[in-house]
Amino acid sequence: MRVVIKDIQHIFNSQERECYQQLSRLFSRVAMGQHLLCIEGEPDEIIESDFFLQAVAPMDRVEWEELVRRSLYAIDKLYPENDSMACEADTLFPKAFLSLCVGTKSKQVPWHLTPRNVGEWAEQPLTLFLENTDDWKLFEGFVRAFERDEIQLSLEQKWLKIDGRGGKGEVFKSVQRIQGDERIIVFMDSDRTDHLKSESDVAKKTEQVCQAKFQPCHISSKREIENYIPDFIIQQYYHNTTFSDPRFQKWNNLSDQEKDFADYKKELFTKNICKTFMENCQKAEPTDMEKFEPRVKTEILNFLNLLERYI
Repeated sequence: MRVVIKDIQHIFNSQERECYQQLSRLFSRVAMGQHLLCIEGEPDEIIESDFFLQAVAPMDRVEWEELVRRSLYAIDKLYPENDSMACEADTLFPKAFLSLCVGTKSKQVPWHLTPRNVGEWAEQPLTLFLENTDDWKLFEGFVRAFERDEIQLSLEQKWLKIDGRGGKGEVFKSVQRIQGDERIIVFMDSDRTDHLKSESDVAKKTEQVCQAKFQPCHISSKREIENYIPDFIIQQYYHNTTFSDPRFQKWNNLSDQEKDFADYKKELFTKNICKTFMENCQKAEPTDMEKFEPRVKTEILNFLNLLERYI
């Protein structure tokens, strides 16, 4: 996550131990690679500040000074001069503002932090709310096949937490309970039965609450997460059993659009078979990349892009 620092003189020369402890926690997480520091001002104002002189351990000082100087390049990317394409692209990236005064939240700036809470915010993981934990197995297959290393690293470092809530109703309740500066992102099934139908009422309400709280939420364009299982996963499963299975024949005779809105768990296959599909997808490798058809990969990869921007 990009953390834009304002009010340098006041924040880094406050001489408040509590604030310095919070700033140290932020800098530690930036040094680990969890966040990107962006400074509005001169880096020497921080490097020569009371915070750096009194609160930064000598063993950290050289590394953190490099972070501060690199932050100038980051701020140039945030606000490039005379580069409309770069400015437009930057609106995709959410930011946290660190300043003395709490500002108004927006889609581009979901978090306004102060020196008294920035450390706690910096150390919390981004929580991905799914309807069920098993749903992540499909995403993990895409992460592995398309080598999304940033997401993999975030999982290993516990900067990203997967939270299967046990149904869309529980996801909705969890989103309602979100307060303050918590960091979440939601992926929910739409339950649409064809391309002309709208998403379920619970999906609509969840999206509305997320928008009101400036938290990212993606409602699937297809019926359920199972409708994103790549064809080759299903074909491989029945290659190991039999292509004459009536379930496979029924699925194989569907058009792509029909596959998008069919009930995989009850009408086409079974819940256990779909669970096996997901587990097999979870094992996908980069060599399988070309096997993922655009029908399923485009939307999932776009969601992973969104996920990376919020980590």
